[in-house]
Amino acid sequence: MTLQPGQTWQHLYTRDQAHLEDLRRGGALILPIILLLFVMLVSTLAFILLKIPSWEAQVHNNLGAMWFTLRVIGSLLMPLVIGIGIIVLVYRIGLDFARAIYNLPPTTHLFPLIHRRLVGVPPLPPPLDTLWKYPFVTIKDPKDLPEDHWVRWLGGPATLVIYDGVALYLERGNRFSRVVGPGSPPMPFLDRYETVKAVVDLRPQTKEGETHPWTKDGIQVHVKIRMECQIYAGKEAIQASKNLVYPFDPQAVKQAVEYTAVKLDKERNRLYESDWLDGVWGQVTGYINRHISGHTIDEISLFEHEETHGVDGNLQVHALAQRHLEAINRSLFERNTGAKVLAIHLAIDFPPEVNQYRVKYWEAERARRAAVRLSQAEADSIRLREEARARTEEDILNAITEKLKDVPPDNLTEPLLMSLTGILDNTLNDPLIRPIIARNSLNLLEQLRNLLKNRF
Repeated sequence: MTLQPGQTWQHLYTRDQAHLEDLRRGGALILPIILLLFVMLVSTLAFILLKIPSWEAQVHNNLGAMWFTLRVIGSLLMPLVIGIGIIVLVYRIGLDFARAIYNLPPTTHLFPLIHRRLVGVPPLPPPLDTLWKYPFVTIKDPKDLPEDHWVRWLGGPATLVIYDGVALYLERGNRFSRVVGPGSPPMPFLDRYETVKAVVDLRPQTKEGETHPWTKDGIQVHVKIRMECQIYAGKEAIQASKNLVYPFDPQAVKQAVEYTAVKLDKERNRLYESDWLDGVWGQVTGYINRHISGHTIDEISLFEHEETHGVDGNLQVHALAQRHLEAINRSLFERNTGAKVLAIHLAIDFPPEVNQYRVKYWEAERARRAAVRLSQAEADSIRLREEARARTEEDILNAITEKLKDVPPDNLTEPLLMSLTGILDNTLNDPLIRPIIARNSLNLLEQLRNLLKNRF
């Protein structure tokens, strides 16, 4: 069978096609029965016509007349009663066979289901089409279709009313048929030979669990995981589902359902098929276990500016999973899981003895960071003080330079010139002062020194 594109799955089977098929099937089943009853009736009439003369000859009184009437009526009704009895017997055998095949309880009403499968609903003109129609199956939530619902083990025909946020994976002869969900048409038709294999919830799903991986240095940690995931939807599916709250991508639903594995239920000691959420959970836990096993306990602990430490020393790591969220989704996409992870939250608990050493380490680390901050504060205070002194000296030197330009050389005494020259030489030669003084201040000092040298 050639697989149709996902966009055409909703319209692959319709009620009109089913009505025409039921008309052909009903004709092929009912017409031979009617023909057989007609032949039996004609044969009975011929038999009665042949026997009437001999029966009339035996009528001598009222009792004989009553016996004659009973013979005629009995001969007419006997074939009909036998035919109806055979049909009822065949139906009962079919019901018992179906109950044994599907392992159904005796309380299951199979007659309307089997009758609809055999005879169907032929096309009828209005208003009769509203009286005899295919049943409606409404799915608002995955819980609306339990495992014992007749559309799961028997199948159609039926009209499916699928609400926003739910999609159905259909099979035909234990093989994939199509995926239907909300949208266009709003009520897809379940064909006679189709069954509902899985009901997929398109809404975001949350799953919590625990894992116990070992670190690279041989320490077992306890990891609590909270995962939020959802069925993936491509750009085309999002555009087609713009009127829906939750996007519906039939190809992604198909991938999610088919990405399953057989697991062992230890409590019941039997195998079962896991759903798509369990498959995504296995991928996420496997990725986290691999990441933790590839790092030491210190490497896992040291996530600067991205962790929150609890009172007991346990590490609540959120950025660890968020950092690798893109890699996890890429892995899910490559494996055709049909799902994506929206968010992951982790809580990593270390052994008590490890927590004790970690608390001591963080206390020492906090003291080290406090010392660093204190040293930086002192350095900033010294720098600001020197900058203020340099700016003050710049203002003083500027004023001295302006005044010296207007003072005649004869008024400058020799001790004053020698004192100013020595101060300027020491200031310009000081390696701690020169980086602090601005470039224009250095030029000013050079001019002042030259001015004093010329006048000296």
